[in-house]
Amino acid sequence: MPSSFPLPPSSGGRGAVGAIIVAAGGSTRMHGADKLFADLAGVPLLARTLRPFQDSPLVDRIVLVLSAANLERGRALADACGIDKLSAACEGGPRRQDSVRLGLQALGACEWVLVHDGARPLVSTKLIERGLAAARETGAAVPALPLADTVKLATADGTVERTLDRDRLWAAQTPQVFRYDLLLRAHREVSSEATDDAAMLETLGLPVKLFESSAANIKVTTPDDLRLAEAILRSENRNRGAETASQLIMHITRRDDWERAKSARLYRGDTLDSEGFIHCSTEDQVVAVANTAFRGQRDLVLLCIDPERVVADIRFEGSPDDELFPHIYGPLNLDAIVNVLEFTPGKDGTFQLPTGQL
Repeated sequence: MPSSFPLPPSSGGRGAVGAIIVAAGGSTRMHGADKLFADLAGVPLLARTLRPFQDSPLVDRIVLVLSAANLERGRALADACGIDKLSAACEGGPRRQDSVRLGLQALGACEWVLVHDGARPLVSTKLIERGLAAARETGAAVPALPLADTVKLATADGTVERTLDRDRLWAAQTPQVFRYDLLLRAHREVSSEATDDAAMLETLGLPVKLFESSAANIKVTTPDDLRLAEAILRSENRNRGAETASQLIMHITRRDDWERAKSARLYRGDTLDSEGFIHCSTEDQVVAVANTAFRGQRDLVLLCIDPERVVADIRFEGSPDDELFPHIYGPLNLDAIVNVLEFTPGKDGTFQLPTGQL
């Protein structure tokens, strides 16, 4: 790898925040499957990784770094999932740091840059926010978890040399957050092997701040990791949506929007939705909604959703004087949809709930 590279062109980015999602690995431990496109509770893993950066109001643009084999497929997935902050998708290099360097070039100048593993699909907008806040202290910050296990330092033949003080040991994760000029300098001046970007800054003697990560922010490298990620999602959903578990929730959508969702393997709301969530109703509410918003319309379907299976956040919201309605914040995993019903108005244009089919 060359020790320097051209300064990326400015993207009008004073004060801007960019994210580089590094997903150029080969999924060598996934028994022949490509983890980036593996199904994770009804949604492709890479889509879950991208979504929090898309949803974060602090992130302005995203660059996706992929292998040559996955470049077009990754672009198509981002487009299908509505990742409109994606400013570029580029091919990675032979080493992870080469891939980040190429991502920096594609990103263009900004003030802050987050570097995140494409195989960490449970990152949250809150973790992104905490990282940016922590990085302002030193110019660089890394999410990490304190080690719970005793750690032994061993010789090459496996003989224990000494026990390390675990109180000072942390397991580093991503997204790692850097002032853009510092990360740029590190990639221009450090050519030795580095397992993460923070290590490159450490080589230059630059300070890096640790902030506490989330135990859910796991990296998927094996099929067992994928199963663990799904279990975490299910558990989080049960905790968030217990109050909605007693009944199905409903969503009315156009048939062509539903057909597109099936092709993309996730549903993000119909073409009427522009408020960042999917409008839903309970069984008791849906007819009134249909006759108010969809009266006389045809080519509609009714999605019947089991809230216990929904991975995204479900919130009951409304104005203080109005009835509360369920809203799904995030994409709807298709395996949460337990039935799809024809929803056709009668001769007078009004709807009735097809209760016999629920």
